[in-house]
Amino acid sequence: MDKQDAVERAGQVVAFQNPSQPVRVGGSPPTIEDVGQAALASQAAPGALEREASSLKIKRTDAGAETVLRVEGVLDAITAKDMRSVVDKVLERDTLHVRLDLAPLRLIDSSGVGAVVSLYKKVRDKGGSVTVVGLKDQPLAVFRLLRLDHIFTI
Repeated sequence: MDKQDAVERAGQVVAFQNPSQPVRVGGSPPTIEDVGQAALASQAAPGALEREASSLKIKRTDAGAETVLRVEGVLDAITAKDMRSVVDKVLERDTLHVRLDLAPLRLIDSSGVGAVVSLYKKVRDKGGSVTVVGLKDQPLAVFRLLRLDHIFTI
């Protein structure tokens, strides 16, 4: 039985012969929590259920008219709201130039890209500029795929 066919829960295994008919091996009938966890485990990437609540760290450094945001970890649908709140605080300061250091960023999805584009639009509307530095691996591939490397100074 592979990982998608079973979920360990409280020392007992819930086996799925048929996805609509879960069977508990050696115990009482499965609970709704067992079925829900098994469904999530079959759809999620390995380790996704154990993911930390916040896998994003943003370090802000203000230097004159420039603000540097060093973004580390994962910028996705879960963490994009954190990025947006930092962007709002940066804009309160009337920052004209933002340098976005994405060197320690491991992964970005469409929500993360939306947060970066939102930063760009808001700073540009104030007459400022956004520079993206340190792009590599998956984030660089996403920026190139979306042709954002033609919009941002990278």
